Amino acid sequence: MRIILSRVKSITYLAVMQRVEIMKRLKTVFFAFIFTFLNFSTLLAEDPPEIDDPLLPPREELPIDNQIVFLVVLAVVLGIAVIYRNRIKKASM
Repeated sequence: MRIILSRVKSITYLAVMQRVEIMKRLKTVFFAFIFTFLNFSTLLAEDPPEIDDPLLPPREELPIDNQIVFLVVLAVVLGIAVIYRNRIKKASM
C-alpha cells in the first residue's frame, strides 16, 4: 500500500511540475507577443498633422530623441545585470 501511495504522490508531483513548466513557457510567449505587438503598433503609427497656427509654439524635438542611443545601451546593460543576478541566485539554491 505504501509503494502505491508513494508512486501516486510522485506521479502527482511530476504532473504539477510539468504544468508549472508549461505555464512558465506560456507566460514568456504571452509577454513576448504583447511587447512585440506594442512595438509594431508604435512603429506603424502616423505622425500627427502639421498645424500652421501662428499662436502655437513651434514643435521641437523631444529631449529623449537626442539621447536614445544612451538609453538603449543602458537598458541592455541593466537587462544583462538582472539576468546575471537571477542565474547566480538560482545556482546558489
